[in-house]
Amino acid sequence: MLADTFPGTDTAEGQAHRRATADRLEAEGMTGYARDNLAKMIASYNVEAMPAVAAHVTTMMTSAPPAGAAAALRSRAERPDYRDLLATVTVPALIVVGRDDEFTPVADAEEMHALIPGSTLAVIDGAGHLPNRRTQLRLSG
Repeated sequence: MLADTFPGTDTAEGQAHRRATADRLEAEGMTGYARDNLAKMIASYNVEAMPAVAAHVTTMMTSAPPAGAAAALRSRAERPDYRDLLATVTVPALIVVGRDDEFTPVADAEEMHALIPGSTLAVIDGAGHLPNRRTQLRLSG
């Protein structure tokens, strides 16, 4: 499963933003980042509509070690382009994306779907970057 991701490299601006965010996390911790990005994680309309989910995601984000989050951002800024590799995938692949994901939009998932032979694309309505939070709610209630 490939969930809310994309196989390409970041632009120079994107790389700089990831590095600056990593520096910010190490200097300030996770609270400000969580506050600034919660609406993107679960979709802005879900912050008020699903307060329990918003609280859970905020807790997850603020509980993450800043050094680990910073390392992940720096690593992501340096990743190579994997698009050519996707055509060689020979196992079943499910690509999942939240319809309102601002970090990795549906177009990125559609590109991966086109590149991976026989893949399945699932676009989750009512979801942002964490479509599993929306799906879990739908399945359980």
